[in-house]
Amino acid sequence: MERLSTPASRDSMAPRLSSVPGLAPLLSWVEPFADGHRLLYSRLGADGWGAPAVAVTGTDWFVNWADTPGVTVAPDGTLWAHWLTRSGEARYAYHAMVRSSEDGGATWTAPRRLHEDSSPTEHGFVSMAAHGNDLVAVWLDGRDTGAGGAMSLRARTLSVDGLGEESLIDPRTCDCCSTSTASTPKGVIAAWRDRSEGEIRDVAVSRLERGAWEPPRVVSPDSWHMTGCPVNGPAVVSEGESAVLVWYTGVSSEGAVRVAVSKDSGSSFLPAVLVSERTLGRVTAAPLPGGGAVVAWLEQHADGESWLTAARVDRDGVLGERVRVAPMSAKRSSGMPAAIHEGAGVVLLTWTDVFGQNKRVRTARVGPFPR
Repeated sequence: MERLSTPASRDSMAPRLSSVPGLAPLLSWVEPFADGHRLLYSRLGADGWGAPAVAVTGTDWFVNWADTPGVTVAPDGTLWAHWLTRSGEARYAYHAMVRSSEDGGATWTAPRRLHEDSSPTEHGFVSMAAHGNDLVAVWLDGRDTGAGGAMSLRARTLSVDGLGEESLIDPRTCDCCSTSTASTPKGVIAAWRDRSEGEIRDVAVSRLERGAWEPPRVVSPDSWHMTGCPVNGPAVVSEGESAVLVWYTGVSSEGAVRVAVSKDSGSSFLPAVLVSERTLGRVTAAPLPGGGAVVAWLEQHADGESWLTAARVDRDGVLGERVRVAPMSAKRSSGMPAAIHEGAGVVLLTWTDVFGQNKRVRTARVGPFPR
């Protein structure tokens, strides 16, 4: 493992990673700035992370540990920034905003809402994946909650020509579990935490195929009954026709992380494999060449310590040796880790390091993980 110093300042938080073939990996994060916040990003070069650049600044942002902004690179190199702005007096009244840059961040388009709905309700937990030269964005949408309805999952395409039509994927979801998306040869696959009428909170997937989203389906039922949102979403990644889905479930007293592997772009999955039985979840994953992935999670130990821990899952669902990456606080302020594949079986991981009343975004290069 190699620690990589970042240009993120003290009190930085909410890291994300993005990469496309042929371009350097990109790290984004949030920092306090003047009377508000700013979203910054940096490219990884031969000498480490480069000087930070600003994607957007605002004084009316909704900022918390779980619903994080980010900068995502589209296959054509366009940068897409997304963040959250308050839309009303209610605690969770906020919009998901986007803007783009076709020239590497020299100029940016004017901010606009990701969603058509303008109600003062919750809109967030955005994830994006490549779709041709464009991106598909998926988010949790609270437009129906103002009238007593449920949170829904919606999607639309982002391109330099504009935003596509909105699609409804799931009319009833968890309120605040992060979403995840990945690009497969058969279309973009989305993963999220479903919410049944009976308050079963299992992870579901759907795939965008030939312009339409498939009906949601639960990959491996945990039958986790919970009357509140656990704020603990899944992660899905793909390399070729291999897709890996990893998630947290609280169906056991100590919590568990499970993983399921697909060999057909998410059309079907092998039986789920137990990754960890003493965990806080907060999962992430990075695909590996030839199939499988490195999955990472926040694991608790009997001595009271918690660690960001990683392991390889091969294309047949076999779990490899666990690797302790770094101590990671169990506090909510430590947020959600993120991961991408850098190349040759090496994975980049990022997390928020909490020390005292302060916090700072960290990164590490881990691997190579053998096939």
